[in-house]
Amino acid sequence: MLGIYAGSNVLKTIQEQGFKQELFINFLGASGGPKWFVFV
Repeated sequence: MLGIYAGSNVLKTIQEQGFKQELFINFLGASGGPKWFVFV
């Protein structure tokens, strides 16, 4: 499951354009435990 926390402007952009890698400059993840951050 993927949890997305976004402001109203960002949420609107994702809804209109889809969840694309080009829309993001930064990527944050919680610390602790293994993680899989994969962008294809």
